[in-house]
Amino acid sequence: MNRQIFEISTVHQSQLFIEHEERCVVSAQKDQAASRGYVPIYGVSTENPRYIALVSADGSDFAVQPHAVKTSIAMMRAVVHAESSCWNLLHPSSFQYLSAQPIDSEAGFGAVIANRISDKEWEEFRATTIFENALPPGTDQKLSILMSWVEAENPIPGILQYLKFSADPQICLLGAVIPFLTPEEFQILASETIADKELQGRIRDLFKGDIWAEVAMPDLLAWREHRNAAASSGIRPAMPQEWDFLATAGQHGYPASFPHIVNSFARRAIKPRRSACVVATARNEGIYLVEWIAYHRAIGFEHIFIYSNDNDDGSDKLLEALARNGVITWVRNEVGTGTRAQIKAYTHALSVMPDILDYRWALFIDLDEFFVYNPDIFASLSDFLEFHESRECDAIAINWAPVGSDGIDEWNNSPVTCRFTALIEEGVNHYIKCMFKPTKFFVADAHCPVDINIFQSVFRNSHGNIHKYFLPKPGLPIGMSVSDEPNVEFASVYHYFYKSTQEFLWKSSRNRGDHPKSDGLIGELHEGMLSLFLSQHHAENKIQEKRLVRCAHFLDKEMQRILDFSEIQIVHESIIDTFRTALNMLLMRHAIRAASHAISDVEREFFRYAKVPIIPTL
Repeated sequence: MNRQIFEISTVHQSQLFIEHEERCVVSAQKDQAASRGYVPIYGVSTENPRYIALVSADGSDFAVQPHAVKTSIAMMRAVVHAESSCWNLLHPSSFQYLSAQPIDSEAGFGAVIANRISDKEWEEFRATTIFENALPPGTDQKLSILMSWVEAENPIPGILQYLKFSADPQICLLGAVIPFLTPEEFQILASETIADKELQGRIRDLFKGDIWAEVAMPDLLAWREHRNAAASSGIRPAMPQEWDFLATAGQHGYPASFPHIVNSFARRAIKPRRSACVVATARNEGIYLVEWIAYHRAIGFEHIFIYSNDNDDGSDKLLEALARNGVITWVRNEVGTGTRAQIKAYTHALSVMPDILDYRWALFIDLDEFFVYNPDIFASLSDFLEFHESRECDAIAINWAPVGSDGIDEWNNSPVTCRFTALIEEGVNHYIKCMFKPTKFFVADAHCPVDINIFQSVFRNSHGNIHKYFLPKPGLPIGMSVSDEPNVEFASVYHYFYKSTQEFLWKSSRNRGDHPKSDGLIGELHEGMLSLFLSQHHAENKIQEKRLVRCAHFLDKEMQRILDFSEIQIVHESIIDTFRTALNMLLMRHAIRAASHAISDVEREFFRYAKVPIIPTL
C-alpha cells in the first residue's frame, strides 16, 4: 500500500512528539522539541480510512496517556471532518478523544491525553507536512500485521500463530493490539497460554524482565498444579526494590504490558475453594499485631496475608515467627525512597502472588482497622458474605466507624479494642474500605480495588445497594474511596486512627504506607493533625461501641492460642519492651525540641496531654 506519512499539528500550532523522560506523547513547538531532543510522532494512513497509526520517527516506544503500555505504533480511530480538513482521534478501548492541552511554558510541552468524552478545539488535529519513505525500517510490515488483527472477526488464531511461529516476533505489535481485544478474546488467549507450555516459554523469552511473564505466570501455573498440597501460610520470597514499579502499575485500570493483562485473565479463571482472607501492610506495628490477627481469625477470616517494610521495632522477627508457625503468610517488601509501599504490596498480592486466589473474598485493611458486622442482623461473617453473594457483587464498600481517643493520654499494653470503646463523628465516616473478589481485580489503592478498564465491576455498599460516590460531602474528593450515603447499619470498619495521645505522637512521627517512603522519624509535627486529635480527645458526643466484642467473643482465647507458641510469645514481649523504650526516647526528643525551639500553642497543649517531659529552656 502507498501510505501517507505526515506530521500532526494541534490547535495550539504545535506538533506531536515523544517526551524523553516518561516516553509519553506530548505537543511542542518544533524548535523547542529539537533543543530538548524530543522524537517526532508521525501519522500514517492505513488500509482502512477509519484508522490512523501514530508512529515514532526512530522506532522507539511511547505511551498514549493515560494508557500505560509503551509501543512504537499506536493505532487510533479517526473521525474525519471533511468540511474543516481536520480529524479527531479516539482511543480504541476507552473511546475517549485524544486531547492536546495548551503548552506549559515552564515544561516546554503540553500533555496529550485520551481522556475526553466529547470533541472541541483541543481535540482537533490536522496533517501538515507530508513525507515519503520516512518510516523506520519494517514499519510497513508491522502495520499490515496489526491491521490484519484489528480487522479480523476472530484475531486470536492469528495472534497465537504469530507468537508461536514468527521468527522475529515484535513486542510492539502485541502491545498495540491490546486495546482492540474483547474480554472474551483475552480469556481465550489466557486459556491457550495456560494449556501450552511452549507458548508460556515463548512469552517468557520474548518479554525479558517483565515480572508477569517471568514470575507471576510461572508461579500461578505451579501453584495451580500443586494447589491441593500447597499451604497458604509461611514466609514468601521478599519483594526487591527492583519491583518498586508495582506501586504505579495498573493504577488507572490500564495494563502495563501484554503479559500483565494475559496473566490477569489467567487469574480470573481460578475457582476459589475457600471463603475469606485479609490482606494488610505493616510498618512498626509490632505491639498491635497479635491482637489484630487474633481478632480477624476469631470472627471467621480463614487466613491473613501481611506485607511489611522498613521495620525497626522487631516486627520482622514476630512476623517471621507467626509465619513459621502457620498463623499468617508474610512477605517482606523492600522499597526505595519515594515508593508507596502499600500500593506496591497490593499490586503484588493481586497480580503476582497466586495464594490469594483461593479465597472468594479478600478484605484489604490496615493494622488500625477492624472489620465489624452487625451481630443483630448476621450470625457470622459467613452469613454476611452469603447475603452479598445472593446478588451480583464484585466488591463491598464498607464505611469507616471512627473510634476516638476517649481522653486516654498514656499508652499501656492492654488490647486496643478494650482500651478504646467510644465511636465519634456519629459513628460513621464517608471514607470506605473494601472487601472484594481477588480474581476480579488486578491492583488496589488504599481504599478500593481497580479492575481492568474494559470491565465494569459491581460495587455495593455494606447493606447491599449500589455504591454511590458522585455527590460527595463538601470538602471530600469525588471518587470511589468515599460514599455519598455512608451507612454502618450492616457492617463497618472500626478505625482506631487516634488511640492514646502518646500513640498518636508516635504515629505522627513516622511514615505512612500509602505515601511515598521517607527515611527516619519525622522531625516536625503537622499542626493540623494535632488540632484534629485535640478536637475529638474530650468529645462529648460519643457513641459507646457495642458490636465488636459480640463479634469476637473468642478474642482472648485466640490471642492466647497464638501466644502459646513460645517463639511468638518471646518475640512479642521483646517488641513491647522495645516500644516502651522507643516511646520514652521520643517523648524526650520532643521535650528537647520544645525547650530549644519555639513551639505553637497547639503543640504545647498536645505535649501536655502526651506527658512530654518539661525541661528548662535551652
